[in-house]
Amino acid sequence: MQIGHNPRSSFARVYLILFTLLGVAWGVKTIQFWHSRQVISQVHAHELVLIGDSHADDIPWPQRPRFTTSAQDPYTSYKYLEAIAETAEKDSKLHTVVLSIWPSKFAPQALRRFSGQPQRDRWDIQSLGKLAPLLQVNDLWDSLAPKLFRWRALLHTFQIKRVYMRFDQDCTQRSVPKDFKRGQVHDFMHTNWWPDSEPIQNLYQRCAELVAEQNWQLILVENPLEDSYLRQIHPESYANYRLFLEGLKIAFPDHVQTLELGKSHHPHSYFRDWHHLTCEGEQFVSSALEPLLTPRFP
Repeated sequence: MQIGHNPRSSFARVYLILFTLLGVAWGVKTIQFWHSRQVISQVHAHELVLIGDSHADDIPWPQRPRFTTSAQDPYTSYKYLEAIAETAEKDSKLHTVVLSIWPSKFAPQALRRFSGQPQRDRWDIQSLGKLAPLLQVNDLWDSLAPKLFRWRALLHTFQIKRVYMRFDQDCTQRSVPKDFKRGQVHDFMHTNWWPDSEPIQNLYQRCAELVAEQNWQLILVENPLEDSYLRQIHPESYANYRLFLEGLKIAFPDHVQTLELGKSHHPHSYFRDWHHLTCEGEQFVSSALEPLLTPRFP
């Protein structure tokens, strides 16, 4: 006799598979987050930490911890800083956070990436996997980043990326030629993109607040920028960017400093492209930054 199909057993099997997958996902997320906190807590054995994108990678940082990756978005940098603050104990030695900043962190390309939409250059695939270890499920309700950006980052947990506390790296000697020029995209040059950058502004504002809450100091470092880049920034947007930096210093006079090296004219020998530095350019940054790294509080 043929036994009929039992729909209840089919539904039970589907639910069992779903709950198993959710359990695995939760386990992976929990382990990944725990490991990231273990690594990040090691910062507190040091007095200084560097956070940011490839511009932070161009800052000489000998035998000091850094959380820096190429094209790192400001939300990821903020999540590193948040984790550092949340893992601080009374015996923490940390007193200064250095964070990279420059106009393109607020510009149209940065906002397109921050939207959470898939990117033609696959930036999202690479970077959201690196953000995933820093996130918890309750970050889905974090208003500092777009919902799609946060959801996609959590889904990228299954890339199984790990958080690393890195140290200094090598520099590059070869520079661009003296007559180097590079064109920028139309919307960066000809549209007023500053008003749209409010979500990014909020992230840097929150970084300043976090540092003040911990009684640390925050140094926002803008590396030298090549002349052809500076000439092509939308003037009003660039002026508002400068006012924003000044506003952070005014709002947090005891906790925020800026090192604005981008706006001055620098020799071509500082640059290996229009915004990354050679060894010579890195040494210029180091000579300007090192005097600022002493504690400001007893």
